[in-house]
Amino acid sequence: MILSMNKERKYLSSFARRISRKLSPYQKELLDQFLPIVLFNQENFETVLKSYTQVKLEIGFGNGDHILAQAIKNPETLFIGCEPYLNGVTRVLDDIENLNLKNILLYPDDARNALEIIESGALQTVYILFPDPWPKNKQKKRRVINRETLSMIHGRLADEGELIIATDHKDYVRSILKDLDEIKLFKFKNENIDLYKQPEGWVKTKYETKALAGRSHYFLLIKQ
Repeated sequence: MILSMNKERKYLSSFARRISRKLSPYQKELLDQFLPIVLFNQENFETVLKSYTQVKLEIGFGNGDHILAQAIKNPETLFIGCEPYLNGVTRVLDDIENLNLKNILLYPDDARNALEIIESGALQTVYILFPDPWPKNKQKKRRVINRETLSMIHGRLADEGELIIATDHKDYVRSILKDLDEIKLFKFKNENIDLYKQPEGWVKTKYETKALAGRSHYFLLIKQ
């Protein structure tokens, strides 16, 4: 079973644990037998890419509601999903198999390692939806969105590509805006940023509906 893609971690982990609930025999089978077929790596990516006109990446897909909905709605687009939590990975693997989806590749580990594989300008869209805010001051260094990650994403986005971020944490928004201002690589789609406006084609997930009920949601649509 694939529990770790890298024995030595190159980046400070932005996630706390890999498994939240004990994996069932069926989940272990999915990881052992089916994950290698849809695993994002250099070989699979180059082989599958030939069949698609666009490539979109989701960093931290959780239980998979968003990436699955987008893949079903956009069969001409290849979606790469990165998620270290194996419970979420097995849920998406199950749906990929049952729905016979061909346009999803999964990377069950740190998305920054996956970004290193992707060529410059290969991505049309990158989604980072409700990442762990790591709210305590001593935890903030573990946030996945920082100047280093933003710079990596910028290098992989195509001309006119987009980075779409959603969070319910106001301090995280401030931090992202500060990082964007300092690296000066991106431009916003609109001069006046409406942090409360959902991006076009937004897919509302169960997590957003239930876990974040009653909280303010902030959206950043960042243009390449």
